[in-house]
Parts: sequence; structure tokens; C-alpha cells
Amino acid sequence: MTSNGFSLSKVATAFACVRTEDGDLSLREYTQAYYELNKFFPLLGRLMGFVASDVTEKAEVLMEYVDSAGEPYRTIQSMIKHEVDNNLTIQKSKASGSRTLLRLHRALDFIIQFFENVVECKTNSLAGVAFQAYSNSLAQYHSWVVRKGVQMAVYMLPYRKDLIAKLGEEESDVVCEIKSLADLMKPIYEETQRLYTEYKLHELP
Repeated sequence: MTSNGFSLSKVATAFACVRTEDGDLSLREYTQAYYELNKFFPLLGRLMGFVASDVTEKAEVLMEYVDSAGEPYRTIQSMIKHEVDNNLTIQKSKASGSRTLLRLHRALDFIIQFFENVVECKTNSLAGVAFQAYSNSLAQYHSWVVRKGVQMAVYMLPYRKDLIAKLGEEESDVVCEIKSLADLMKPIYEETQRLYTEYKLHELP
């Protein structure tokens, strides 16, 4: 566990609870898992500033829906269906749950790809693998100015060995945990991706 409380095993435990007994995705558990995952972003320095600064706000919006709106927001599946059926996805008075979740969903794509790249990385520099993960995920939603900023910021990332040292374990153990965590998060990402495709919600403003 790092000084800020981040633990790969705690994140893995949190994401393992997302799948409900009937196979749906618990919105509460997904949001709680993101609270744990958010502790990882500061370990990457400035690169993740554009993500980390927004994650807590989005997670709090979702948790407010979970706590106040009841059954329709029990799972990701029920939330999206409820908001689509009631024309709530683009409401102006408050960001919808579907729109809010979409931002976290996109960031999850980045972190999964980044984790996979860290596992496969053969060099000590993480700049290339981080920018590759960013280019294949979040970059398509950002302006040219933000993309250029990230391209420069990746060179401020800690070296691979230093990142692993921050996690406080042997390299082989860390790499194994990172791979396992990516493998655990990927089906959750893919199911959420399928739902947004089914309901045609990928372009929510």
C-alpha cells in the first residue's frame, strides 16, 4: 500500500464486487471501485491531472443518484434503461447518470490499456506506453491543446522501476497484480461499452 492508501489488491477486491449475482453491474460498487482506483492517478504525476481532478466529482454525482434515486440506479443496466426510457440522458438541470458514467468509462479504457502496456513494457521509460494508451482511448475526446499537453506531460512520468517501487512490492508481484487487475476490469469495461453501443449513447455531450 502506498502513502496515499492506494493498493492494487484493494482495487481488485472493489472491482470484483461490481458484478451482481444476476450478472448485472452494480452502480454503487462500480463507483466505490473508482474511489479506490482514483488513488492511483497521483502516482503518475502531472499526466493524470486532467483525469484525477474530474474523477471524484463524477463519482460523487453517481453516488448521489444511487443514494437518492433508488432502484432505477441500482445497476448500470437499470440506470441507462431508465434514463433512456424517460428522456433523461441529456437533461439540462443536472448531468445525467449516463453522461457522468460515460466519462469514467472512457477513463477506465485508458487505465486498462496503460496497465496492459506497463506489463508488456521492456524499457524503463513509461512515456511511450502511456501516450500510446492515451492516443488509443481518451485522446479522441480531447482538443488539440489538451492532446499536445499530454504529449509533453508523459515525459514527467516516473520511471517504471520507480512506479513499481512506489507500490512497495517486488517487481514480479506488482506486474502480476497489475495484469490480474487489468483482466478483472476489462469485462466490466466491455459490458458497459456494449450497453452504450446498444442505446447509442457514446456521443452524449
